[in-house]
Amino acid sequence: MAIRSSKKSPLTPKVQFDSKIKNCSVCGKIFVPVSTETVCKNCYQKQKAKEEEIIEYIRKHQNESLEEVAAKLGVNQNMLIKMLDEGKFDEIHAGMEHKCRGCGEIIYHGEFCLECSAKLKEDIKNATDSLRKNVRAGLRSEQWTSRSYLRRIAENEE
Repeated sequence: MAIRSSKKSPLTPKVQFDSKIKNCSVCGKIFVPVSTETVCKNCYQKQKAKEEEIIEYIRKHQNESLEEVAAKLGVNQNMLIKMLDEGKFDEIHAGMEHKCRGCGEIIYHGEFCLECSAKLKEDIKNATDSLRKNVRAGLRSEQWTSRSYLRRIAENEE
């Protein structure tokens, strides 16, 4: 018995690809995120378990620096900095010191000290102002104006 090409066989599964399917940023497996998740449930549970392990370790060793904790537990310092910024250590009053990524000064929160943060903000502001100035200058020149652009297109079509 032949299956007609105009009808689909009831045995053929209907596969629809949802645009919300993602690959886990840790293990690479395909999963459907509930909201803005970037990791699958399995990796999420492993991360939460690792966070609990870190919190328990810091509870017992509050005088250790960020670098020491990262080395002893075999975790990335960025994970610890993220946990610091999220306030995960606030309940145990652990102020873990680490170095500013800009100047190397000892800090307790974030990635940059106040001076480096202010310098970065100023640099971003200057770059933004410079970009705006260049765009405005380009818009004022004849080559960038909409009228001249449309005029050139019209001349080329004739």
